[in-house]
Amino acid sequence: MIDDLKCPFHEKCSPQCPWRIARENGLLVRQNLPEMIELSVKELLKNNPDVIEQIKSGKKVEKAKGFLVGKIMKNHPGANPEDVKQIIEKLIQKEIECV
Repeated sequence: MIDDLKCPFHEKCSPQCPWRIARENGLLVRQNLPEMIELSVKELLKNNPDVIEQIKSGKKVEKAKGFLVGKIMKNHPGANPEDVKQIIEKLIQKEIECV
């Protein structure tokens, strides 16, 4: 859910407000969503070095990538899964090249 987006009619916002419903169901898309996703992926990779090792070794690569996509989609429900996968692949490639 995107907490920092407020309804323009926040003071009069009811539970049936379309803005509130869209926000609570992850239907609002942020302009800077790719940057937010990239930061989330970097943090996720930093906290899960075993996933990077799994990908480097070539074992269960798609499963590892699916794990990462799932974690990111949970935190960014308005994101496009294909875009998330591309960002993950780009950052993993950078990580592998740095080693």
